[in-house]
Amino acid sequence: MKKQIKKERFLPTITTIGKSVWREKLKEIQELGLKKAALFLTCLEKEERKELYDLLSQAGLQEIPFVHLRSDMEPQELDYLVNNYQTKVFNTHPSGEYPLFYDLANHKKNIYIENTYSLNEKDLAEFVEFQKT
Repeated sequence: MKKQIKKERFLPTITTIGKSVWREKLKEIQELGLKKAALFLTCLEKEERKELYDLLSQAGLQEIPFVHLRSDMEPQELDYLVNNYQTKVFNTHPSGEYPLFYDLANHKKNIYIENTYSLNEKDLAEFVEFQKT
């Protein structure tokens, strides 16, 4: 007997690698009628992120539970994602690799550090105190 896989176990992703890949991913989400996806903002500068945020609502997304941050993101961007798309979890690269430009203290309890090749205790220290509970 073939085991059924629940749809909820898969989270489609909007990636931003490449110049227009993310626009194609938004079109796919709209065509498929998806309401939930993850978002990786890895390669988008501020102006491109603004364009993406404008297009997200047109794509019909209702929820973005997970977002990979860039180090240059302002707290207002995280507020926007939490308030409009119920984002619950963010991750970012270690600060030794990509230091944060802004104070994200209001969101640190929901930010996790990506386990890259340069992860160390100093990188974790600024986040760990928020995640001990």
